[in-house]
Amino acid sequence: MCGGLPPTPAGSLCGKGAALPVNEEYSRLFSRKLPGQILLSAYYTAMSVRELAIELGVGSVYLEDELALLERYRLISKTPAGKYQTSLVIFTEESRKEFWKKAEGFAVPALAEMLSGMKDKLDEIRKCSRICRQLSDNCLLWGMLWPLMRQGHNRFKEAHLALQEKEGLYDGAAGVNYGIADEEYDTGRRVGDFAGYAGIDEKYYAAAADFSILPENNRYFEKWRDTGAFREKIYKAVSGEMQPEFMIVTEGEEKRIFEILSAETERMAQVYEQMFSCDCRIMEMHASECVRSQAARIVLQTLIFRSVGLMGDCAVKSGLLALPDFEGPAVYVRENTKAAQEASLENRMRW
Repeated sequence: MCGGLPPTPAGSLCGKGAALPVNEEYSRLFSRKLPGQILLSAYYTAMSVRELAIELGVGSVYLEDELALLERYRLISKTPAGKYQTSLVIFTEESRKEFWKKAEGFAVPALAEMLSGMKDKLDEIRKCSRICRQLSDNCLLWGMLWPLMRQGHNRFKEAHLALQEKEGLYDGAAGVNYGIADEEYDTGRRVGDFAGYAGIDEKYYAAAADFSILPENNRYFEKWRDTGAFREKIYKAVSGEMQPEFMIVTEGEEKRIFEILSAETERMAQVYEQMFSCDCRIMEMHASECVRSQAARIVLQTLIFRSVGLMGDCAVKSGLLALPDFEGPAVYVRENTKAAQEASLENRMRW
């Protein structure tokens, strides 16, 4: 669930969560402005219906139905004094700016180190795959960046199993709920970037991140997903009918590539550990007192997606990765095995 809200005097909120099966009432909560405005207004200080009505400029009668819904889904709670206070973690504009500033300080040199190592190993990587041998350095580096991030992040999470438990959201569903204050901010690090796996057909799937720093034409999910032309490029490249324009690997080729990149995967895991520790310290100061105990769990479970834009921007800032000089998507395509399909389903359910 994700709904963006326009700016209001009280600020605005993008509510995010993940859950299966889908509850339509729950899913539509943040398609309206008012729920997010309520949660943001009552985040640091408990407020009565009357106080919320005055702050938001909305009649009390309109607030009551929204408050009932938010309370039903445990997004807000009523205090003994009869006031309402938000009961989910919100990443405010101030906390986001502080996190970006501090994380950039260690992420840029770390990404420079990783990208330098990747460049030194490109000749070895090209030996793993006929397709890879035909691609430019820049195309390979952009194609591998998101899979490397995912592998490093998975390794980082292995050290924090106790924080991975999902909360109950509604009957039969569990997930993670959090909010993002949706004020104006640097679009080169946009929080809403889409990143993940997506099936192409029975034979192939794509792994990509639409980093905000990427030109529009190089964003897979924004421009290229579900196009017949993209599928045609895969099959023609594999058959040798055309020059490949992006990475396409088999399961075995992928295994060999990431064996070669084992040191870079470990370094990426260290970066996520640093970001996690940094963000937890920041949220100790910025989270409201009533949800502070939840902050570490929410930081852990949302970190990879909240930092997608930041990581892409820092990779370019490192000076070791140039913006794409090729047409088409910065994407990594892999053969679709049964194991890959099951992993993709699990990821959709978890995130």
